[in-house]
Amino acid sequence: NRHGVKSEFSGEDVTNYNALTGFANAVFTIPTESTGLRPYLLGGLGAGRLTIDTDEGSEARTRFGFQVGAGLEIPLSGITGFAEVGFQRFSAVE
Repeated sequence: NRHGVKSEFSGEDVTNYNALTGFANAVFTIPTESTGLRPYLLGGLGAGRLTIDTDEGSEARTRFGFQVGAGLEIPLSGITGFAEVGFQRFSAVE
């Protein structure tokens, strides 16, 4: 198949998949001497709804998980931008 994976739910070849996730995070801003860039750390809990399509049909599961990350707030003219990296992990498939 084009994704090179099999469904963890049924073992069938995956033809399409998507995930909808949501997290509630706590953010800790790291104090700095600079008035410009502001680094921060984040962590949170959430859930994800994974839908997998196979040749045999469609399957969906909801899984709970966590995420951690770090970012940098960047002041721009009139707005604040940010750059962020993170890691998400969901509970295993039953």
